[in-house]
Amino acid sequence: MAGCCVWDGAAVSREKDVLIAEKVMKWTLVIPASETIAPYFECGLPHMHMRNQQDWHPWTSISDAWLVVEEMIRRNPERDFHLEALYGEWKAGHCNVDVWGPPCKTAPEAICLAALEAVK
Repeated sequence: MAGCCVWDGAAVSREKDVLIAEKVMKWTLVIPASETIAPYFECGLPHMHMRNQQDWHPWTSISDAWLVVEEMIRRNPERDFHLEALYGEWKAGHCNVDVWGPPCKTAPEAICLAALEAVK
């Protein structure tokens, strides 16, 4: 599929998850000194909890990506956030301000790229 966003590899995927957590969700990655405690995200308001880094994958999980959509709506309630599929490609964005991410193979990936575009 020409023009689609393709990212491979677990390390790159983890880096992208951290990017969304920090830039869009405004979470902080905490890497404990003890190796027995897994890295986690400190989530501020409205979340007020910690989330295990290994369990949050907005680039591949639609339920995690939907938290990104909810955050974008919370930040900009006057903007319409749209997700669409056309000819096997997904796009997401704020249509009333014309901020769209590129076409992607999956809905979670489209959501994440549109959110990054919106917070630039």
